[in-house]
Amino acid sequence: MSNRRKIMFASWSPPSEGVIQAKVEVNVEKVLDFIQSYPENERPLLQHIVCRAGSELLKEASDLNGKIVFGKFLKYQKINLGMLAQIGPTKEMVNLLVEDCEHKTIEDIRD
Repeated sequence: MSNRRKIMFASWSPPSEGVIQAKVEVNVEKVLDFIQSYPENERPLLQHIVCRAGSELLKEASDLNGKIVFGKFLKYQKINLGMLAQIGPTKEMVNLLVEDCEHKTIEDIRD
């Protein structure tokens, strides 16, 4: 076994918060056509559309939007999503929080 794998196993610990991560492959040809339908200076990015779609998913599966406190599941009243974005000429990554996603349009998220 490599040293890297030994270190990985030795440093593993159980999760400290309930985070669901998944890898999903999606055909986005129609989404790219939708983006092209906007004027060039007003086009949303793919991440804006994914943020809006994620809010729709959490609205449908509201049992996933909450936290566990003292053994009880508390649902969040709003759907807030975070996403990474590159800002400025240095392409520095920042985490942006979009609050009340379920009430915002793609254009609201973009702006």
